[in-house]
Amino acid sequence: MNGSPINGPRAAADMRDVQAVRELVEREAQAAALFRAEVRAFVARTEEELRAARVDRGTMLRHLGRLIDVPAERETLSPPTWRGRVSAWLSRPASTRAVLALAAVGVLATLSGCVALMGVHP
Repeated sequence: MNGSPINGPRAAADMRDVQAVRELVEREAQAAALFRAEVRAFVARTEEELRAARVDRGTMLRHLGRLIDVPAERETLSPPTWRGRVSAWLSRPASTRAVLALAAVGVLATLSGCVALMGVHP
């Protein structure tokens, strides 16, 4: 009879028990290595997707910059008049006017939607 506090009153662990524990530890080590490999692959895929998104965003911004010609700000001593604003508006390319008009329509639609949600009637 073994008086070991670990094993209790039974016999000491035999080699089968030791081998089973070793196999369990090896399986856990393999599972951990597989998990680390999956995480590394996920990080690599994510970094590749981010790189592709950066390239796509740069391409999109470059094309958008070519599409919309924004004139440089002019320094004036007095604020522009309505005539100056209208002539500046009309001197812009048609694509710029279309994008700005579409943005203005979107803002007005959003505001009217907010008014409708609040229950305020004109």
